[in-house]
Amino acid sequence: MAQYPYHAILPLKLCNINCAYYSCIQLMKHILLFTLQKTETEIANEVRNSGEGSHEIMINNINGHLRSNNKDWKTFNSSINQLKRLRVNADYENIQIDSTTGNNSILLSDSVLKHLKANIKL
Repeated sequence: MAQYPYHAILPLKLCNINCAYYSCIQLMKHILLFTLQKTETEIANEVRNSGEGSHEIMINNINGHLRSNNKDWKTFNSSINQLKRLRVNADYENIQIDSTTGNNSILLSDSVLKHLKANIKL
């Protein structure tokens, strides 16, 4: 993965984990609505009927789509769940977020976004 210049990430270190994660969530939602042709109501019903959160439903749907099209779903699944754990820890745990962790979240997000764009027609 390409490294971002330090001066480009320094101001972002406090919020970039959330921004990195939610950029992936936004692309996944776009894929669900426009590529997989799901409606907001269908997604809401899946969330309600599954007892899982909306992010987990999106991840599961993307995994299913990648699998059914013989695409690399394992890389996506591993990366998005790693990024999700970083986001949950940043939001709900009393931990120090340093610039290395923040930089890693940006690089991980970039990897997820590139993977989705390369493997799913947008």
